[in-house]
Amino acid sequence: MALRNAWLFTVLGLLSLACGLWGCGGNSGEDVQLPPPLPYEVQEAAMQAVRDELSSSGISVENFTDKVDAFVAAMRATGKFSEVGFESAESQLVWMTLSDGVQFVIPFDRNAAGSAPPAAGFENLSGRVASGFPGASKSALLYTFVDSRYLNATGAVRPYLSEPGYTQITEGSGFLDGSLDDFEKLQDVGLLYIDGHGVELYPTTPLNPGRKQWLYLATSTEPSAELKETYQVDLQTKRLIIGFEPKNGNTMILMSHLYVRDHVKVGNKSLVFINTCYNGRSNLMADAFIANGAGTVLGWSRRVQDDDAYGSGLFFFDRLIGLRQLIPNAHSPTSPSWPSLISETVSAMQVTKRPGLNYEFDTDKFGAKLRVFSASNSPAMIRPSIHALAYDSEQATITLFGKFGPNPGVVLGNPETTGVNMPIKFWSDNEIRVDYVSGVTEVLVENSSFKSNRATVQTGEFTVGEEVIPAGTQQALVSFIDIPKSALARGVLSVTLIVNGVDKWNYVIGFPVASQAIPLANTNFSRYLAPSANIVTSLDGGIYNFPSMGYPLVYDNGDRLTVVMFRSGFGSISGWTLADAQNAVRVGTAGRKVRFTKSLFEPLNTSSTFVAP
Repeated sequence: MALRNAWLFTVLGLLSLACGLWGCGGNSGEDVQLPPPLPYEVQEAAMQAVRDELSSSGISVENFTDKVDAFVAAMRATGKFSEVGFESAESQLVWMTLSDGVQFVIPFDRNAAGSAPPAAGFENLSGRVASGFPGASKSALLYTFVDSRYLNATGAVRPYLSEPGYTQITEGSGFLDGSLDDFEKLQDVGLLYIDGHGVELYPTTPLNPGRKQWLYLATSTEPSAELKETYQVDLQTKRLIIGFEPKNGNTMILMSHLYVRDHVKVGNKSLVFINTCYNGRSNLMADAFIANGAGTVLGWSRRVQDDDAYGSGLFFFDRLIGLRQLIPNAHSPTSPSWPSLISETVSAMQVTKRPGLNYEFDTDKFGAKLRVFSASNSPAMIRPSIHALAYDSEQATITLFGKFGPNPGVVLGNPETTGVNMPIKFWSDNEIRVDYVSGVTEVLVENSSFKSNRATVQTGEFTVGEEVIPAGTQQALVSFIDIPKSALARGVLSVTLIVNGVDKWNYVIGFPVASQAIPLANTNFSRYLAPSANIVTSLDGGIYNFPSMGYPLVYDNGDRLTVVMFRSGFGSISGWTLADAQNAVRVGTAGRKVRFTKSLFEPLNTSSTFVAP
């Protein structure tokens, strides 16, 4: 504690020297003179006076203009503050200063919506998260509101971010996470998302000649006697200020961009989304994060409405990790594709209308804009990061696509358990190829002590067999392959017929996530999953109509896909016996295989591949 104060006074001495050299006020080289600090009991009594007046006055975001004069007069009448003022324009806040320089603010900036917009649903998403996440192995969601009536986008998405390898470093307690300590533990975080209050001020302070703009970001840390002693200089110079939640009078510490610059480090080229008012008003807060490692910072240009900020937070994660379900009406009816890159996510927010409204997800109803600030030489590009995984069962190889850095690291199989080192065959910045090791179901990339997200190795689990289908006087022997849908996820499936080792025909089908099973006896020519436009591309240069020419037919069989490779009728009408049908099926399927390719995400043309005998 003493060391911290000594360090702060050293910094202040250097800053005062710089101000003297640059003509920032005061005599050249003169030390900053701070008034003697007040006892904490005086500060506590002043805070209680504010709480009491908030409780009795009824001042709120909605009636600020009508009641602010009376509120300010009441604060001045207490005699506890050296100055009291307010901003009656856009910022709508009341500020008060104690005689030792400690500043209080009441940000009437964001009206708590209290309930989620009707179009925002996030139920029944278990198992729907994609198998990867474009982020570092450590990320943080911080919710700093001290009132539960504000909408909580972090709480809405948090349960669905662990499956794709998203590790949260701060879990918090209830609605209180995002303390000063939490903010100082973000050194290797690849993504930082913050819900809370933001403040724009022009405070009078020895460090602020000319009343220049300062930006503040709320934390969930509450004032205390111990905190006042530890952060005495920060509070007196307004690097930290004390804020009041207008709904309930609870107090919080807000940190300035100068404090962030000195104490809040983040991962190299990380993404920071500050979903608060004002912290995109200018580049001050963004530059503080960028100076400490961030590649891209998002922040609002002015006051932002609670429900709109909430919707933007949901849409941000919805698109970034590929759920496309948190706000279903904001997406096209096509299947989601994982994942979108940071730039693509921001672009989508700028062009997508909020459901039923005429403004986009980077704008609120009163014109606040979500601004984007990027480091000049290193916008957010989180390495290492697996974007897609292709498993080739014929070659027994795994190919990873993403961002890995030019210098080789290691690829770990089953990182949470056995930690198998996968033999590396090829390494580049955006592609790695390794030999498959039996039993590996997950991989991650580690490079320069940084770990990527985890990606699932989908190996198929085929069931291959023949079955007799009774159908009255005409029976059929069917050669089929069953594939669990869980291995192929959802969306679009490419089917390629391989004859004697040569790719023959290729076509694409789409299948739903959940459906009712079709008994094998009903897998007839009317219930297969047809390719679009009934056209099949032949790899020998021709185009053929489907389903002729002996193509494998794919059926949606509930939790499995059933692929009929060949069938032969037998029975009294045909005159064929079961033995005849068996011979025909074995001749017809000799040398035939089928490759199933699941596109994991767009626009890159990568895949997970399964080859069935």
